[in-house]
Amino acid sequence: MTSVAIAWLELASVVAVAWLILLIILVARHPAAPRWLKSEAAAQSIAFVLIAAISISLTVAMNGVSALGFTFYSAFAALTALFGAALVLGWIVAGMSARLRRADNGQSPFAPAPGTVPPGATAHP
Repeated sequence: MTSVAIAWLELASVVAVAWLILLIILVARHPAAPRWLKSEAAAQSIAFVLIAAISISLTVAMNGVSALGFTFYSAFAALTALFGAALVLGWIVAGMSARLRRADNGQSPFAPAPGTVPPGATAHP
């Protein structure tokens, strides 16, 4: 593979880690989540794993982007902007605000939004 293709894969890993963070937020806020998931030890373990995943993905991507000729600071700025944009885009596309409100009201954040019919289901009057 060329260095450009490898750099694209590394950038995709940064986006995947950002979206994984959003998924973990929803799982942790689920009202029917197991009790052990709501403990402080689980929260600290999840935070540790997320920080490690973010650090490793950004480090690997920095290596790939630097191989394309970026300086350290421009590569860091570009990857930080990419990570932030991936989080914001994922937040908007997934409708995280509405999902977190549903979780606060005791509903599943993974359930379809009220008033919508999931694909393949039929609406009942």
